[in-house]
Amino acid sequence: MDKVLIELVVSANIVGAGLFATAEELVPGVRIDRQYEPVQIEPRPEDESLIGEGQKVVVIRGDIESDKRPGIEDHPRVLHIWSDARVEPFQVQ
Repeated sequence: MDKVLIELVVSANIVGAGLFATAEELVPGVRIDRQYEPVQIEPRPEDESLIGEGQKVVVIRGDIESDKRPGIEDHPRVLHIWSDARVEPFQVQ
């Protein structure tokens, strides 16, 4: 399983726990991380035409199987999938 961040287009009136349920319904194959609160973001300029009236973009965190990623990326409500890499401190020399 790969940890990922998913930019997802949802109805603007969905908030709170409803975002988790909507994400699970819209994007089968993603195991949503409910410890990570969805974050609303502004769409990138190249994505603005994909956002309809009464919609917003949120980032959710979850796990997907590597072989299912291409199919999930093709979903019309998924704008982007980013690997959620672990960030660790490092020493500056």
